Amino acid sequence: YDAVIFSHSIMYISDLEQLVTNVIKYLNPGGLLYIHVPDIEKTPYYSIMGDQKYLFTRDSLSAIFHPGFDIESQYNSWFPREVVLIGRRRARKQIGRFQNNRY
Repeated sequence: YDAVIFSHSIMYISDLEQLVTNVIKYLNPGGLLYIHVPDIEKTPYYSIMGDQKYLFTRDSLSAIFHPGFDIESQYNSWFPREVVLIGRRRARKQIGRFQNNRY
């Protein structure tokens, strides 16, 4: 795939490790990853809703996807209370900790 988009959905997925594995596996090198979620530091009321598996900050979301992606942006003035992460999938030889794994 050339792009993967998660808009207010990634926080409901129970197995983030498998999600990252699948995104790296199916997204073409140079492909675009777009993630848009509430920023728990700026919207703490999301923590009382109870149906999310994960809550994110800019740093935590970036740390999850950084090994396989070059993060190009984490800020969007249109959504100041949310995390908007835009990244590009690295080539297999540049993936870091994943390079000797199953990729």
